[in-house]
Amino acid sequence: MGQKIGVDLGSTYSSFAVFDWEGGMPRTVTAVQGSTAASEPSVAVIDMSGNWQYGTAAKNMVPLSSLYPRIQVFRAFKMLLPENRKEILQGGGYSREHSPADVTRRYLDHYLSGILNRLDSPEDGREIEQLVICAPEIWGKDDRTQDGRAVLSDICKGFDYVKSVTVVSEPAAASAFFAFSFMKNTGKPFDGRILIIDYGGGTLDITLTQVHAEGGGKESLAQIRVLDSTGAGENQRDGKLGDAGIAYIHALCRLALEEGGVLEAGESPAGKEFELMFDFAEQGLKQPENLAKIRRQLKKYGDDFSEFAASSETVFSVNYGMTTVPVTYTLLNRAYEEAIAPVLREQLDLIRVSMDAHKVDYMDGDSDSFKIALVGGFGNFALVERQVREYFKFSAIDRRLKDIGAEMKEVAVSYGASLIADGAVKIRSTADRSLGIYSHREGSAEEICRFAILYRQDLEPYRIYPVLNEKGRPSVFLNSMGRIEEFGVSRGLDEDGRPRKPHHLVLKKSVRERLSHLPVDTYVRYGFSIDPSGIYYFHVEAQNDDTGEFEPFGEPIPLDRYNRLFENMIELDWDY
Repeated sequence: MGQKIGVDLGSTYSSFAVFDWEGGMPRTVTAVQGSTAASEPSVAVIDMSGNWQYGTAAKNMVPLSSLYPRIQVFRAFKMLLPENRKEILQGGGYSREHSPADVTRRYLDHYLSGILNRLDSPEDGREIEQLVICAPEIWGKDDRTQDGRAVLSDICKGFDYVKSVTVVSEPAAASAFFAFSFMKNTGKPFDGRILIIDYGGGTLDITLTQVHAEGGGKESLAQIRVLDSTGAGENQRDGKLGDAGIAYIHALCRLALEEGGVLEAGESPAGKEFELMFDFAEQGLKQPENLAKIRRQLKKYGDDFSEFAASSETVFSVNYGMTTVPVTYTLLNRAYEEAIAPVLREQLDLIRVSMDAHKVDYMDGDSDSFKIALVGGFGNFALVERQVREYFKFSAIDRRLKDIGAEMKEVAVSYGASLIADGAVKIRSTADRSLGIYSHREGSAEEICRFAILYRQDLEPYRIYPVLNEKGRPSVFLNSMGRIEEFGVSRGLDEDGRPRKPHHLVLKKSVRERLSHLPVDTYVRYGFSIDPSGIYYFHVEAQNDDTGEFEPFGEPIPLDRYNRLFENMIELDWDY
């Protein structure tokens, strides 16, 4: 029997987990003998000898890169998987030889194969039966980044020791863990909404999910549905790395240098010395003793936050070249007010509008039907916790954080992924949109697009509809006599809740050549489906002259990259 592993591949840190049936809870697994770390840095390095290093070993080599230019450092490779802008990739040190996909493949292979070597004996075959890996929620909503799920899925399917791969959204995985924890702690299935505030190094993702859970014992059957999401950071604001933990550390280092007289006010720091200082500051903020010290200080001053913000006491120190720079409570707060507080407030206001629309009583601290959970390494930062508590006016006995394992911020996503991988939580999924196609030359666009352009907003909450996630057959087909080369594809709803204008797509020459083998006098059906990972597939079926049945004409084509299937993407000017 192979292993079942959940993976949270993060922008700055990654974690791996399995479900322990004896203990009844997920647990972290590592590739390093004796390691107790909950996560590993999402860093890869080519060292002086041309060898690859990963995680903590790679991060420890980053300081040497300032002395030895031959050392190549790769970061943020997950978030760059859907990126195709050459200037951004080159700016991150990536090339045709070492693309984000190549580095991601190497990084995952290092840890997954290492974990198998530790968990399995040779006679077990060292196989992963089910791998569940998580992707940002934004990847499923943005035309430019939706390719990321398919690229990540293909990377994992390329490992010969992995039998099955599913990509799930990070908030869905976290919701699976919190719903499971609620059942374990109360003995009751969770029915309600969960607001996931996922604060990592590169992104802030705030997602409202709806959970309907059934059953008990060792299994919890749950339907988890993402109702809405908002956020800031990578892939969300012109592809820039910011508005999250990394932006905060950058601001903290800059202010510390200004305070120490090393920089002029407003001057932007750069160079290897600053990169090393950045790494020192990141480690300082991640140290459990420093995190506990900040919490104690906040508790000490209580409601009088101004005394905390004015304290010149040193929390930890960092080095900038030969200069030691203190980081005080005042600097922690100044950097927070500059880089984090306005962004978090803005995004909470946005999701609040959505919660109002969904009639969520998010200020009720006495109910078990609404929970708030902070996720991610930066979600563990006391100033983030304080702002969220103040925003939602938490009381001392508030139930919005109770019974869901809310303290497991750093591992909630990987733990949820492991629960899904092992079947301890089974997610019933219905597609979030109904896909269809129309032709410029055949059929009525208006009739077909009644099925094509709308999100599945009309679904009854817990009824299980025919799911558009099987590679076998889509729910909506376009029938035609012979070949069709031009299509319109729906793209769901825009930010105002109106259907987006469809794209006019022309099949690439290679696909047209494939379809040229279809008999011109044969009925052909075209359609799209979505697999369990949210990846789109293009289907062609031809009618069998003998039986009259429609049969697949070749394998479904994954839309891992739009430009592999279509030549252009022109928005159609339709009036709804």
